[in-house]
Amino acid sequence: MIRNAGEFGEMVRKARTRAGMTQRELAMIANVGERFIVDLEKGKGTSQLDKALTVADRIGVSFIAFDSEATLREKETKKSESLQNKKNSKVISSFRQSRIRKF
Repeated sequence: MIRNAGEFGEMVRKARTRAGMTQRELAMIANVGERFIVDLEKGKGTSQLDKALTVADRIGVSFIAFDSEATLREKETKKSESLQNKKNSKVISSFRQSRIRKF
């Protein structure tokens, strides 16, 4: 998860260097100025979002949006599954204990 401009800039820089590109080359394919790439990679908060997203797209950095409702449902499902697993563990444990007592 990217929490701030610094983390975003670092991600862009790593992707650019993995691709073997200079800041100038990335600026050319993203149709932005080289100074913008420098500032973006330094994490300057004044970078324009539209340009930043274009640069990220050109270098292969993508973002996954999530639906907060879906996330809440997923958490509720996991919680429910966890409770069910605990119940199952108790049943299995009780069963094992009753078998041990018989022998």
